[in-house]
Amino acid sequence: MTVRSILLLLIIPLLASAALAQAPVNRAELGQQAYAAGKMQEALEHFLAALQSQPGNAVLLCWIGSTYLQLGQLPQAENYLKQCLTADPRYAVGHNNLGNVYLAQGRLTEAEASYKKAVDLEDDYFDAHYNLANLYLRQGRDAKAWNEYTRALKINPNDYDAHLNFGVALQKVGEVAKAIEHYEAARQIRGDDNRLLLTLGAMYLKVDRFRDAKERYEEALKREPDSAAANLGLGISLHHLKQPQEALTYLKRGEQLDSQSFAAKYNQGLVYAAVGDLKAAEEAYRKALELQPDDAMCQNNLGGVVFQQNRLPEAAELFTKAVKADGTLAVARVNLALALEAAGRTDEAFDEWKTAAQRFPEEAAAHSGLGNAYYERKQYPSALASYLRGLELEPGNPQAENNVGLIYLTQGNLDMAATHFRSALKANPRFAQAANNLGVVLERMGKIEDARAQYRKALEIDPQCQPAQDNLKRLGEKDKPGAQAVG
Repeated sequence: MTVRSILLLLIIPLLASAALAQAPVNRAELGQQAYAAGKMQEALEHFLAALQSQPGNAVLLCWIGSTYLQLGQLPQAENYLKQCLTADPRYAVGHNNLGNVYLAQGRLTEAEASYKKAVDLEDDYFDAHYNLANLYLRQGRDAKAWNEYTRALKINPNDYDAHLNFGVALQKVGEVAKAIEHYEAARQIRGDDNRLLLTLGAMYLKVDRFRDAKERYEEALKREPDSAAANLGLGISLHHLKQPQEALTYLKRGEQLDSQSFAAKYNQGLVYAAVGDLKAAEEAYRKALELQPDDAMCQNNLGGVVFQQNRLPEAAELFTKAVKADGTLAVARVNLALALEAAGRTDEAFDEWKTAAQRFPEEAAAHSGLGNAYYERKQYPSALASYLRGLELEPGNPQAENNVGLIYLTQGNLDMAATHFRSALKANPRFAQAANNLGVVLERMGKIEDARAQYRKALEIDPQCQPAQDNLKRLGEKDKPGAQAVG
């Protein structure tokens, strides 16, 4: 972070005799010019020469202390700045710059006291507020840091560094939207900083503002076409904007510029998987895993691609690796249960569903999967509890709604059964089984014509729905058995 030690309005007063005073004044001015040009040793020589004619001048003493600070000679800097404040205890610039010396020495409590003294003396002293904000940020005192950045920016709303560091402070505690505001303000002041453009691109990706991310990465590429990070970020943005071919162009370019980029290979896997090119996706994920063998999400995604190719044992192995690599990755645990289930390893799958629901109580898929496992075992009360929890977390799962309806139907609770079959159809109007099952409920309620309409609806959706065929045919017979529901 930038530390400010600019000396405000440091005018050296002229002496009464022009013949005697001209030289020291010129040496002070020459010192300031050399300081501004970054020639610190030359500046120091001029200031020391000027001080010989004006011993005890607080402004000159402050310049000398600040120059020693820039040269990294901290004891000398501290000595001259203390002499400055002895000469003029109310000189706010001296307190600010002494705070900078203390900060460089790691004496944070003394640095804070010096900065606070400077703002007490001059409430509109931008540099002191800014330095105090940076100090608080370094100490993790975020609320105080925000207050000081806010005060500094009220004094100088067009300061690039203040907006930038305030953005860092806000980003640090997850205030992404506010951080973006200050990063954008910094960009308006100085739009040629590619690091800032890349940061903004990443922030926009984080909050799913993909078009904004695309624009920032494009700005960065105009200034630096060979930036691997900008090519990669633009590729990711285009992927989310459903432009897969363009996304692959930039992702591959990013990989060419940085052959060791895990992200370039991983995101190519995402794009290929999204367009259904499973072989290419598998190859990209495997290349990514060569660079980061223990990346849990990459293992999980590779498992998903392998699963879709019906290589179930291999998929289960990859999901197991993902779970071991990151026990907090809920999707990997759910996918492992699904893979074991698909492979016919139902007891192992059941254990995984129970584990998933216990470890991830807010994961709807885990509860719905456990509901299915209980349902297959005809443990209907447990299945119902799991389904309802899953639907509470994520309403609108048609299969879960249908199965809940079936459980209520077996319990004779026709009203609740009808409610859930209707919810299943609302979530998926093409769900033939739910239409048939609603017909069953309506038939048992004595609403024969409504039931017949639902059976016909099921057959419109799926002419091969055998239960609906049987139910509709049976309604035309005098001696008809019970209506047939389907899971």
